[in-house]
Amino acid sequence: MSTFKKASDKYKDLHSSSVCLLFVGILGMLYVVLDYLKVLPFSFNSNGNFMFYIVMGILFGIFIIMGIYTANSAKKVKDSIADEESNTDTIVTWAIENLSDKLIDSTIEDIDDCSNEEKYLLRSEALATMLTNEFDLNDESYINSLIEEIYPELFE
Repeated sequence: MSTFKKASDKYKDLHSSSVCLLFVGILGMLYVVLDYLKVLPFSFNSNGNFMFYIVMGILFGIFIIMGIYTANSAKKVKDSIADEESNTDTIVTWAIENLSDKLIDSTIEDIDDCSNEEKYLLRSEALATMLTNEFDLNDESYINSLIEEIYPELFE
């Protein structure tokens, strides 16, 4: 069972990763160039081995490429944030306006004989079924995150 991660959280993670990758890649590439040109007063490559510059240049080049790739991925996720938030708001509003604790409990047999934990599980399952039927949802982790938001509004 996977945990749902909001698009806004994914964007923050991807954006910070891209910034870090680009920062390290550019800073590293700058170091390699300045070390090769003997501009820096210190060097990790004291014997001037050319292979060091090639390997480090490739490594920091990969950091830069991955930073750009991650920034593009973050941009795509950023574009989906508004849609996801709008869909979530629509679903939560519908559930609060159209469902009630009595309606959900009426779909469950012998709910009065259940413990609080069993009631939570049975109500969550009934709520998931109702949301899936109404909005044709497929992502179980998304449905679970919606239930976490709706359940307290209806039952607490």
